[in-house]
Amino acid sequence: MHALRCLCAWAVLALPLLADGGAVLSRQESGPFVITVFAAPVPVRAGPLDLTVLVQTRDELKPVLDADVSIRLDGASEIRALASRSKAQNKLLYAAALQLPQDGEWKYAVSVRSTAGQATISGAFQAGQSAPPLASYALYLAIPLVLIAIFVLHQWLSRRSAPGRIAS
Repeated sequence: MHALRCLCAWAVLALPLLADGGAVLSRQESGPFVITVFAAPVPVRAGPLDLTVLVQTRDELKPVLDADVSIRLDGASEIRALASRSKAQNKLLYAAALQLPQDGEWKYAVSVRSTAGQATISGAFQAGQSAPPLASYALYLAIPLVLIAIFVLHQWLSRRSAPGRIAS
């Protein structure tokens, strides 16, 4: 029974652990900054997209909290957004919620401006097809089923190994 509990705990903890903003798209040094760009969901798909940016000083890697951060995406169309700390869960990051209209190759440029200076970095990512609506909830739908299966297994094992049970 102890092994079953360990297996369940391991399965839950083995789920992908993501940073606040998802997977790292790039980390680049530019001007007085080190700029790291994160994207969620992972893998990146057409549809809702969260881009999160960490801006740090180049010399001490301290977070820069007074910057203006803008994001531009070029692909099937051009998308522009301002990233802000108020939109991020982790207040050391700048976040923007975007909508990718279609899959394919997308290029991005992140511009940072603060009292320390200004910098721009760029990169690219491949966006897959949008997920079917039900697939985005698959994990949430699977959790109750797994819990029910664990409960049934526990009850079955408890009855099977109950002491003092009289065999018929």
